[in-house]
Amino acid sequence: MGIIPLNSSYELVIGSETASEVMVASRLCIEVEQLTDRITLNAIDLKISSLKVEDNNGKKIPFALSQYNEKNKIELIFKNTVAPSTLTISAKYLALIKSDQTGLYKVNYGAATYFFTRLQPNYASKLFLSMADIGYKPEVNIKVTCPKNLNVISNTIQLSETKVTKTLKKVSFENIINVPLYGIALAIGEFDIVEGESVEGNFWRRDAINIRGITPKGLGQKIQFALENTQKYIHFFESLLHRGYSYKKLDLIAVPEFIPSGMENPGAIFYSSSLILLDNLTHLKEKFLSVHAHEIAHQWFGNAVSIINWEDIWINEGCATWLSREAMESLNPCFVSDKLHMEETFRVINHDSSISAQSISKKIENELDIESAFNRLSYDKIALLLNIFSNQYGKDKIIDVLRRVIQNSYFYCKQDFYSALENIIDRKAKSIFKSYIEQPGIPLVEVSSYCKSGNAYLKIKQLRYINGSPDCNNYHWPIEIKIKEKKYRSNFRIDFTDGKEINYFLEGKQKKFEFTPNLEQDCYVLYPLGYEAWKTLLYSRPNIKNIPLALVNIIISLKTGKTTANQFLGLLKLFTSLYPASIAFIADELRFFKYNLFNNTQNNNLRKILKYSLRFAIEKHDKKLSVFSNSDNDEFLLESEIKLIQVLALDFGDRWVRDELLGIEYELFELTNYDNFNQNQKRLASTALGILAQKNINKMTEKLITDLQYVKDDTQRVIYLQALANVRCDKFSIQIHNLIISPKIKLNEKAVLLLNYTLYPDNTKRLLYWSENNWGKIKKILPSIYIPYFINLFENLNSLECYDKISKLFKTEVDSIAGGEYYLTKTLNKIKSSIEFAERHKIVMPIDN
Repeated sequence: MGIIPLNSSYELVIGSETASEVMVASRLCIEVEQLTDRITLNAIDLKISSLKVEDNNGKKIPFALSQYNEKNKIELIFKNTVAPSTLTISAKYLALIKSDQTGLYKVNYGAATYFFTRLQPNYASKLFLSMADIGYKPEVNIKVTCPKNLNVISNTIQLSETKVTKTLKKVSFENIINVPLYGIALAIGEFDIVEGESVEGNFWRRDAINIRGITPKGLGQKIQFALENTQKYIHFFESLLHRGYSYKKLDLIAVPEFIPSGMENPGAIFYSSSLILLDNLTHLKEKFLSVHAHEIAHQWFGNAVSIINWEDIWINEGCATWLSREAMESLNPCFVSDKLHMEETFRVINHDSSISAQSISKKIENELDIESAFNRLSYDKIALLLNIFSNQYGKDKIIDVLRRVIQNSYFYCKQDFYSALENIIDRKAKSIFKSYIEQPGIPLVEVSSYCKSGNAYLKIKQLRYINGSPDCNNYHWPIEIKIKEKKYRSNFRIDFTDGKEINYFLEGKQKKFEFTPNLEQDCYVLYPLGYEAWKTLLYSRPNIKNIPLALVNIIISLKTGKTTANQFLGLLKLFTSLYPASIAFIADELRFFKYNLFNNTQNNNLRKILKYSLRFAIEKHDKKLSVFSNSDNDEFLLESEIKLIQVLALDFGDRWVRDELLGIEYELFELTNYDNFNQNQKRLASTALGILAQKNINKMTEKLITDLQYVKDDTQRVIYLQALANVRCDKFSIQIHNLIISPKIKLNEKAVLLLNYTLYPDNTKRLLYWSENNWGKIKKILPSIYIPYFINLFENLNSLECYDKISKLFKTEVDSIAGGEYYLTKTLNKIKSSIEFAERHKIVMPIDN
């Protein structure tokens, strides 16, 4: 439209800690580059009391204020057409302060009240009257007037603090430069401010960076681990990306009951307080470091260089995810495991093979499209593709691509990423990567051989894989794959650049042969093979580049009918004996896949094979199986023990569970004496408690529910809630559900309970029926921002009855909730698609055993 925001200033006044509104005086300076009769501004629920427009000579320009056709925008329609010039828009307005974690919101934590901003992706307009949330980085000046006992933290260094009245003060900050509007941060409250070790200047950056930890009052000592693991991550990314950190300081801010794990505000990163305030909880350190590395990586991808529009958010999130894993492998390798890589690979393929999967890059047409752009594929699929390209073309080239993308620029888009791929690697790499970004799904390749006129041919066909079936469609991936002919050990390079089906002439070979993929090549492709082909391939002990993808392909072979269930179990046994690192992962994943794959008899076989495989692997490591073995230095054994407990829990009559676990019942409940348990044992304890509740339901579950009200330790409370989430018994479902609306259970604890509880389909269904009768109470307890996540819990229910109940329950709620309509539509579409797919392919819908 030819209108560019140049700079802006906002003066906020919070009169007291009980304030429900913030008074804002704003000033926007804009450049009009061509004739215009109107200007559109972003404003959500802002009560504007005064508004004026002036030219660069201070002359007022008359206009009429009009509501735009979208409820979050207003229009200034000028009486006369405005010529190219610089204009100033001044306004005074009130913005709401809610507790819904959007815009400027408040949190009551202990006896104190805190105020925080959450502006990404599209909540900035709830606080700032502005031109645009994205695509521009105008210079911004922030001043905050608030009660004098409160600290104020923002993206930049504080310049001054002046007295306003006996009870109020004004805090001013340096101008915020090179920051998108959604990245502006404010944290206001009585904080502990802990100084960390500054990051000295270097080749990439002249000035030192001040590092601080910001926590609610009295919790400053718990942020030391975060401060100790910040300097080295900044040095790592600067050295890797050949670009210095762009801001003068970095505050790590612990936000109570923060829904996201982290938010990468430039110079002032927000973290969920339950994640960053660690004490010495080893099992949370891995999760924290993963988030921490991701948010620091965003200081380059997303902050210093930003996207122009939301459809390219995958560049921010995918690159930050890949970079964070590279950093962890280099700086904290003890927290990176093969199992983690397996889980991420399987999660991506599960999402990408669903009927409702969408392309990563898609046109953004409304607010809901922005919400949907922040999906797991934008994070994990991009990271997986970068990892695959790194294996295929070399890690140095992928790093060069990332350097090129952020080189000498403040903005980037997908075309910049594609151009970097083409310039650093080649045009082929660009076209392959682009095909994975701009269309949904994962390709499945079928290879067969046939004879024609005495000559032998290969027929190689490419299809999109959808939930157990290849799907004929118009998608095309210009990939290049390698396949092997097993008898002659010949290698064939197949290029799909020019089409989805290729007939390959086998010179001199006049009969059919069986072919298998070359698993030494890392490629985002599925190969369903028959039992004999898999057996031959595995017995050859190939140097598999991507074990998770190989494992996925064995499961896909079953789901596409290439192997029977019993053949699949045999392959699973062989695979786990050859690649022991896959065992813990298999046990966990197949526990949920069993609903679609097996009948009751085959379930028993599955348990037997998993128990055999787990025991085999543990014996192979010369370890004795024990629920409380000292596994601190053996992550594989620890995970194997946890998964073995979970697998055995499926078989309620199993003698091992009774003998091994019931004898330690009282020892488990001595969790108040935490010093006697190492961190790995605590993880086992929650699983074991849940199983004991299954084995001795009345006694154990009652004790868990009763004791929960007396337990004060946060970690112990989470263990109890995880244990209760394992209880699958109608008798106690109401009591467990009532914890959701109990004021004694914190919001983050409710999330732990719900996420673990709804892993089981029967529990999810019980929760839906209970919610129908208790919706009024739920709404009073859960902030509206939680409602979309609550809706999302029901997406795996696969019945028309559940579809109707969900639609009826939430349809009156979603209009007033950010993202509510999107999550409801997404959930209902997923249920409907699953039902239609099952009917089309004659699949019996899953039931809980």
